[in-house]
Amino acid sequence: MKAAVTVQFVASLGWGAASSFLGVYVISGDGLGTDSALFVGVILATRSLLSAALQPVFGPLADRANRLALVVAGLTVAAALQYAMPSLPRTLWHGEVLGEAITIAPWLLATMAVIGIAEAMSLPAQQAIFVTVGRHVGMSSIMGLNQLGNSTGFLSGS
Repeated sequence: MKAAVTVQFVASLGWGAASSFLGVYVISGDGLGTDSALFVGVILATRSLLSAALQPVFGPLADRANRLALVVAGLTVAAALQYAMPSLPRTLWHGEVLGEAITIAPWLLATMAVIGIAEAMSLPAQQAIFVTVGRHVGMSSIMGLNQLGNSTGFLSGS
């Protein structure tokens, strides 16, 4: 149970830090200098939409494959890519989305897409592990501890 909370805390710590850093990095002249809050929304939405859309695809895999391996692989890929973000090429593309001017960093957009896919691979397996553990220690206990790890991790990273 401690491992489950710790994994959730560390993963949320990373996302708290990345989310806080990402907006500043994308908009600021010291980062990519896009001056585009719209692009920040696009990259965060890309990650979330891919993660949400692909979790039903990876869910059945979590029922057949090694769940711990799926969690470790997904979180490792996501963490490595978050760490690599500042060293990505700073190529910018200028265009329009729904009539609004937008500046896009294609490498960053692609990286966030892969992170969304990695999350989609790990999250169903992680939840299945929680259900297995919850059957022994109590479902409400493990879900409460999961949320504790999630909330305190995100808050600590922000």
